[in-house]
Amino acid sequence: MDASNSRQGLGATPGSNACTVFIGIVSTRPEIGKVFFSAPRVNPSLRDRVGYPSPEWNFVEQAVNRYRDLVLPARVKCLLPISEIPEGILEAVSFHQRIGETRFAVKVEELTPGFVRELMERAAPTSLFSLCSQVQLKNGSTKHIPMMDFLCPKSQRSLEVVRRVAARLGAGGGFILESDRSYHFYGSQLLSDWELVRFLASALLFAPVVDQTWIAHQLIDKCCALRLGPHKAGGAEPTLVCYVDQS
Repeated sequence: MDASNSRQGLGATPGSNACTVFIGIVSTRPEIGKVFFSAPRVNPSLRDRVGYPSPEWNFVEQAVNRYRDLVLPARVKCLLPISEIPEGILEAVSFHQRIGETRFAVKVEELTPGFVRELMERAAPTSLFSLCSQVQLKNGSTKHIPMMDFLCPKSQRSLEVVRRVAARLGAGGGFILESDRSYHFYGSQLLSDWELVRFLASALLFAPVVDQTWIAHQLIDKCCALRLGPHKAGGAEPTLVCYVDQS
């Protein structure tokens, strides 16, 4: 199913929230029986992981200042002075929180905007309510909805680059949503476990347009997750900005 066909059953227009987009994608796939959500704890900041005040945090600040002209997060900039990296920095950036520890299934028949909103509200204030890529088909097998997290800052030029990159990910086209700082992508073509690995690995060729750290965590988990609602501490929920067809 291509992006143009999936739009017919989507019911989402630019400005629609991520929940509406997701439910629309699922509605065009009658073979899906269950979807999965997760509510992991919000990851501690790099500052919390390395400790503050500390020599390691001083190193991070120096790296951020040294590479201030690069539009990259601190977790990337602190790895650029390769010959100088303290052990504490390596320990901090290797932090990983498993998606599977809080993952749970919801039957497609129960999947309504109201029910999903209720699940969001039930989630702990210290958690990040997320949609998982994994879906269970009615025949018992599993597949994945392609997902991607982008790193480039929001702008009209960035959005055009994101659209062009997303069209080359081999996910059958899909939908680009605007997040707090960048963009998310949901593909319209279900992927097998192996196809998901290939999709994520191929996307790394476009780093730093895509978020390479996010991709690493998804590969470790063998499943993707993207924030579905607003941040508990503030910040709008992701919203649809445009469609993208596969190039």
